[in-house]
Amino acid sequence: SPDASLHANGVWSADLTSAEAVAELVATVQQEYGPIGAVIHLLPLRMQAAPSNLADWHNALSLDIKCLYALARATEGNLKQTGRNGGALLAAITARGGEFGLRPSETAPLTHHAIADFVKTVAFEFPEVLCRIVDLDASDPVPILLQKLIDELCSSATDLQVGLPGDHRLTVVP
Repeated sequence: SPDASLHANGVWSADLTSAEAVAELVATVQQEYGPIGAVIHLLPLRMQAAPSNLADWHNALSLDIKCLYALARATEGNLKQTGRNGGALLAAITARGGEFGLRPSETAPLTHHAIADFVKTVAFEFPEVLCRIVDLDASDPVPILLQKLIDELCSSATDLQVGLPGDHRLTVVP
């Protein structure tokens, strides 16, 4: 299809700001590989300048949150079914310093707080699905970030929010 194209090594691309393009991409991936059992939203980790005007804020919100909403809605049926049959995951990765943004940082994009709040809401709407927010310290070297992320997402932990500052693992206890 024109909006969902396959590139080398099974990498698919689409305009994630378009709910229609996301739905088409999900349908194409489902047709090729079957039901989707996990969505891991890594887009917030891209390097980005802080929004300086309303148009920049709109673009940041579209990329960070609206596309996650479109992905969640497009995969909802698959995720819920997979969750009922033994496991499904919807995870979003933020870079708020690994401490959930409790210590203000000039480098942490403000949209990352909205992403975390959105995933908390999805956890209520998709009770069959394991929802996770993994908050990293973006100042860690990329190989360390990658290993932390793999270790956390492959763990059997079911914590909704996990922070990974330095060599610590933090969770939120209500």
